[in-house]
Amino acid sequence: MNPVKKIHGALSAFTKYISWAGLAATFFLMCVTTVDVILRKLPIQASVKGSYDMTEMGMVVIVFFGIAYFQSEHGHVRVEMFIEKFPYTVRCIVEGIVNFVEAIFGAMMCYAAFQQISTLYSRNAGTSVIHIPHWPFAVFMTIGLLLFTIFLVLDGILCFQQLGQRPDLKKQGE
Repeated sequence: MNPVKKIHGALSAFTKYISWAGLAATFFLMCVTTVDVILRKLPIQASVKGSYDMTEMGMVVIVFFGIAYFQSEHGHVRVEMFIEKFPYTVRCIVEGIVNFVEAIFGAMMCYAAFQQISTLYSRNAGTSVIHIPHWPFAVFMTIGLLLFTIFLVLDGILCFQQLGQRPDLKKQGE
């Protein structure tokens, strides 16, 4: 088996597990928001302390673990209106180049997120109400961006490996 496909498969399995963290965060935020809304509608006009803080930090987990998972599953929205008109070889080249360009931007974002970890930790930055520290969520953001970038590189390599092969008609019809 192709080593790039092996790596892709192993990382996909790992990414599937961390996507569960995003799903758990979604469920938790749904419960917190529901309880918060119900409490606000009661005559006592109470609310869940720090619900905005929890939502803010939960969204980091949902978004950044989600982008890595969606890239592993090729689930991101792509505009194929023009590229599907190209011959197969040109399509492989264009998709490979686009993946590598995206990976460059992903690497820059990953670097910035990594730098942010130490900054947030040294400043002891946290949310305003219940003081959830920001730095662990910068770690989650960096992990998600790193996996996303690795998948972009692997997908770019796989595109270039397809050059000279016959197109998979089943995939083209999807």
